[in-house]
Amino acid sequence: MNLEDIRKNYRNFDDSKIQELAMQDASKLRPEVIPILQEEIKRRNLSENLISGINAQLKITSPEEILEYCTLIQKQPCPICNGKTQKLNAIVLKEVISMIFISNITNHVKIGCPQCLAKAKSEINSKNMLLGWWSTKGIFHTINALIQNNKMEKFIRNYEPNEILKSYIKENIGAIETNKENPAGINNLLKKANRVN
Repeated sequence: MNLEDIRKNYRNFDDSKIQELAMQDASKLRPEVIPILQEEIKRRNLSENLISGINAQLKITSPEEILEYCTLIQKQPCPICNGKTQKLNAIVLKEVISMIFISNITNHVKIGCPQCLAKAKSEINSKNMLLGWWSTKGIFHTINALIQNNKMEKFIRNYEPNEILKSYIKENIGAIETNKENPAGINNLLKKANRVN
């Protein structure tokens, strides 16, 4: 698709699609398309923070900058319980649901306070023990999931940002940068990560 066609397409997109491109997909765009996206953001009078989000995705982020983003995330209220007394961190929980011949295995990123992470781990482990065994391979997948989930225990009560949180930040750096000055926006991102409405 040539640049003029891309420009026309962007003009036909609604604001939410332009915001999504700016916050999540800028790093996947061809370099010559970035100015078209930035131009469209300015033309629509959308938040200048979207351009900051684009730039954050395109630059190489240092470990120190990642730690700054970690501090920003860790200071937020828990997206699960809204508690504000403890630092947030992240874990990945494996869920197994089996039916006769198939097992569906899903990894869930959970970001929250220690109590909410412990509760999420307990709930997914209970679900695995109840629904994970019901296929030939489900038995093995369930045992593996329980072992993996129990290994997350060391991250639940650790207040230092872990690699899971850092990976989440790297994958969502455009959206985080865009909402850096907007605590409600950051909280919405974290709720989305947790699939909490």
